[in-house]
Amino acid sequence: MGSGERRVVGKKYLGSGLTDRELVVLKNEGLTGELEIRGGSGLGRECQPGRAVFIFKTLISSPVELNLPAAASVIYIQKDNAWQKLPADSPMSERTIRFEMDEKNPKLILESSELESGARQGGSVYLGI
Repeated sequence: MGSGERRVVGKKYLGSGLTDRELVVLKNEGLTGELEIRGGSGLGRECQPGRAVFIFKTLISSPVELNLPAAASVIYIQKDNAWQKLPADSPMSERTIRFEMDEKNPKLILESSELESGARQGGSVYLGI
């Protein structure tokens, strides 16, 4: 998945990074238009066989901490001041992912994920919003 890839929601493109199920969920939520793939990450051997997709609609002004899935796949969609998890009944782990804005560049979102060992690893994603 390359930074800055653009995909139209509702159509599947090879290499889009989204599964057929994820595209259906986004379409069923009424999301239309272009989806820009801005990053991807795996946690290596410590990663459970789960997946989380985060849809940012606007920049964030305060930190966001969300639970990671427990051997399931979920989509989080930013909705005003909250995050919607789909499917809502997905089994979640105690591990979390945290997003916060870089004070020097509001379009740069800093990310840190909690590993099963309790340690955290991080990175950043540039939002072109």
